[in-house]
This record gives sequence, C-alpha cells and structure tokens, in this order.
Amino acid sequence: MICPKCGDKYEDDMPCCLWCDAPNPYYGKEKPPSAPKKVSVIKRNISEIESDSEVFYDGAVFELGGAKHVLNIMGIFLLLGFGLFYCITLSCGVYDDFPTPIYVIFLGVSVMSFFLAFLLSKKVLKVIWFNDKFVLCTRYGEKEVRFDELESNNVNVDQYNRRFFFFKKNGKSFQVFENDYPNVVQKLCNILDKLAEKNVMQVNEGPEYVVYKPVLKVEGGSPIGFIAAVLFAFVVPWENALYLTCYFACLFGYFWVVYEGVKAVLEIRWYSDKFVLCTHFGDMTFWFENSTPLKIKYDKNGNCRFIFKDGRLSFDVNERYFPEVVEKLKERYENR
Repeated sequence: MICPKCGDKYEDDMPCCLWCDAPNPYYGKEKPPSAPKKVSVIKRNISEIESDSEVFYDGAVFELGGAKHVLNIMGIFLLLGFGLFYCITLSCGVYDDFPTPIYVIFLGVSVMSFFLAFLLSKKVLKVIWFNDKFVLCTRYGEKEVRFDELESNNVNVDQYNRRFFFFKKNGKSFQVFENDYPNVVQKLCNILDKLAEKNVMQVNEGPEYVVYKPVLKVEGGSPIGFIAAVLFAFVVPWENALYLTCYFACLFGYFWVVYEGVKAVLEIRWYSDKFVLCTHFGDMTFWFENSTPLKIKYDKNGNCRFIFKDGRLSFDVNERYFPEVVEKLKERYENR
C-alpha cells in the first residue's frame, strides 16, 4: 500500500501508515483492481521470422492465373476501344445535334473508359519472393517492397470482403488482391502481424500476457442501420405478402451482419496457460488444459478459423484477423 499522505509504502492489511499514522482508505474494504501496466514490448525484425522454404523460398515466383491475365487484357482493349469510339465519333460531329446533357454524358463515358483501362493496366502480373523483400512485376516495371515497409502499407478489405495490400511506388499505386495471390497475401498478413509491436502486460503482480490486435478492421454492420431498417416497417405495405416476405428476409440478413460484427473478437490476451477473447459481450477465458475448439474450419483460400463456445455464444478466432494466434492454436489443437 502507498500512503496517500506521505508516499511511503506499508502492508495493505494495516489500518494506518507506519510513518505518519494516516488511515488506510482501503482497510477492511476490497481493494479496487489495478489497471494493467505495460511490462515490455515485443518487437521482431524480419530475420527472426521463419519462412516456409517449400513455398516461399528465396526466388520463388507467383504468377497471375492465365484466365485472369487474358480477362485483364480483354478488359483493357474493350475499354480503350469503347473510349476511342466515342472520341472519334465526338470529333466527327456525330453528336452535334444531340442535346447538351447527352453530349456531356457521352464525353464523361469516354473519359471514364480510359480511366478504367488505366486501372486495369496496373494489375500485378507476377510476384517474386525473396528472404527480405518481394518484387511486384507490372506493366510499368518492377516495384521492390521490403518487408519492413509493410507496416506503412497495411492490409485492407474491399467491398467484396477480399483482402488486399496497397503499395505506392514512384507515384503509382498497385494492389495485391487475395483472389489473385491468396498464398502471398496470407503470408504478408502473417509477416505484418509478427512485425507489429505487441505489448506485454501485467495486472498487479499477476501473470504476464501478450496483447494481440486484429490485423484487419473488424467487420460488421451498424446497429443504427438496423434500427432504421426496423423503422422502415411502418412504410411497408403489410397487406402485400411478397413485400412483407422480402422485408423480413432482408431484415434478418441485416440483423445477422450486425450480430456477427457485435460478436467479433476485438483483442486476444495470450497467457502461458490460457487465452482470453475480449468481445462486446465481455472477456471469455479458455484454459489450455480443459478447453477444445468447437470446430476448426478452412475457407477456399486456406484461411483457418477456430470456433470456441462460451455458454450459448460462439466466437471465431480467424486467421484473417489474428494470423499469429491461429498459428499458436494450430500447434496446440491440430497436433493432438
């Protein structure tokens, strides 16, 4: 106990300070729990991270699929042809008799076609892997990215829930999508998670634990949007069975998206004998000795999910969000 009056230390169970006789404010009361304090920080460099020599050896090449390459080229030529057609017809005065709004629309379509063709032309055609870096091979040359630069090029998800890394080199931006290079994106997520600084925390004199934050932003719809969808029921024609069925189907789907977002794991605390999932529903503790995952699932890209159940609720530890934790769980549960 630290005396609030003189600042000297004495035993917690004593009624007053040994030095100044000031009363112990917590004597006979339960002492409030202390906030966790940072003990140290785990910071790794790339030389400490083991590489999968069978797949990610020095000089390994990952190429864009043949069908995707062909579709990319076809898309570029189609958009360029579309834009050039409108440019030629506009320059020949074909649309001079058209109203001004129509003329402006055609001009906008032409410009947009060229812009979309430019975006498609920035497709990453090949990734060359090395021990301390990787090279993006594009139509604009080779772009080298070192692993220690990953922290400034964080992974994100697009509107189709696909992960991608965004890199900017020499004034141009390039994206490496999960559906084009699933193994590469997963490996980069693992490296990013291991290179990120992690705090080692401790409460009072209790055991130390490592705090893991998700690599990706936690998904989930807005509860405000769900409330607005519920209020929309007042304008739905209740006498029309088709409208009513579609409304309740959409409402259920939106509720499920919101529920999954609320149920997401926000943080994981890893101890030597247990781990704690921090969620909106509170902290869920799972001991290594007497807990097993409800299910272990893999998606089409090989991403693993460990599903743990606490009471009636189940929580996912997803490799997309916690790559290093999933690696530890695989070592502990898949090898049993």
